[in-house]
Amino acid sequence: MRRLPISIVFIIIYSLFAVPGLFAQNITGGNPYIQNYDDKDYKTPENQIWAVLQDQRGLMYFGNNDGLLEFDGTNWRLIVMPNKSVVRSLAMDSTGRIYVGAKSEFGYIETDTTGLMQYISLTGKIPEKYMNFGDVWQTSIINDQIIFRTAYFVFFFKDNEINVLKS
Repeated sequence: MRRLPISIVFIIIYSLFAVPGLFAQNITGGNPYIQNYDDKDYKTPENQIWAVLQDQRGLMYFGNNDGLLEFDGTNWRLIVMPNKSVVRSLAMDSTGRIYVGAKSEFGYIETDTTGLMQYISLTGKIPEKYMNFGDVWQTSIINDQIIFRTAYFVFFFKDNEINVLKS
């Protein structure tokens, strides 16, 4: 009787034990569930998102070209800026208040009497000569001071007052 070469024996043994184990692997286990949304889901004609923030309750906020989108995991709601402008930046302070930077507009959102978030503008506190400030590209919070940065000015909001730094 003829003997098989050792390499053929090794391949046969390997095939019997190792290959069936590959088919037993759970391919989908451990993969996160991902849900994609597009402008048809949140019902605005604009689909460009400039800023994203999650609040302390888990709600998501998205700054887009139509305003501020609020998403609770099921429903979308659009919060329109007073000048109907694009929302470029978002920031949340230690109390959970969300600050919004838009085009020629900035302020914050708070809960109204019906429980919905509404926008409160702070631009009325700006001196008239600084009103044409354009896009607020960055909203930051440092030491309880809210900073709204534009191309030409930096606005500092603290203790219900606004100070302006001209670049």
